[in-house]
Amino acid sequence: MKKFFRDSRTSLAMGVFLFFTVVAVLSMLAAEYQNLQTDDYEEILTECAPDGVLVYGADDSAPPLRFAGEDGVYKGVVVDYVGQLSLELGIEISAVPYKWDDAIRALKEGKTDLCDMFVNEERSKYFVFTDPIYTLRTVIVVRIGNDYNLADIHSMRVATQKGDYANGYMETNYPDAELTYVHDVGEGLQLLMEGQVDGVIGDEPVVSYYAGELGISEQIGTIGTSLYEEPVCLALPKEKSNLVPVLN
Repeated sequence: MKKFFRDSRTSLAMGVFLFFTVVAVLSMLAAEYQNLQTDDYEEILTECAPDGVLVYGADDSAPPLRFAGEDGVYKGVVVDYVGQLSLELGIEISAVPYKWDDAIRALKEGKTDLCDMFVNEERSKYFVFTDPIYTLRTVIVVRIGNDYNLADIHSMRVATQKGDYANGYMETNYPDAELTYVHDVGEGLQLLMEGQVDGVIGDEPVVSYYAGELGISEQIGTIGTSLYEEPVCLALPKEKSNLVPVLN
């Protein structure tokens, strides 16, 4: 078991690193965008957003990536990225927070236009995807002192966010694990410390952030290095697939 020792300063550093990574990506996108057929792209944007607004809807509780602050403002590294993307494309992108499973549903129903997520077969039934915009490592954390290995996950009670990519991953790779659905990683970590679950699944920067906030960074560790590390893309409803080249 790998000790999970990160405080909120480390979380901030990870957030800053991710921010500059996506800014670098945006710079490359901007350079490429200047060489494309701007008139055609403006026509696509007008077709996909006749009112001049695209709606980005995603997780309300995944700091430092994206979260609704106590002041009611939707913020985070990815929300900042979306704001920069709006400037580059010359179109308003409204950012709206949802519970994660509601964000997926809103995108399916066409209530929103964009959401960043991992790609899997189930999601590909409903969405089309841009090129990757960043990469995330997902971990499973347990309390220090429990000498678990990956094989033990089959018999564990694991907290996971409803609607998360991890759920399909667990059903495929650890079908005997008992999943407990929570609103966010913070709630899962609280259940872990109360002994109601054996482990919590979360994206590494999000786990790090909440562990620092709860003051439990030295009390938890990961099983192995990670469950998986995958690229994250912007997902769009299939009826707006012509927008993908613009975003790429």
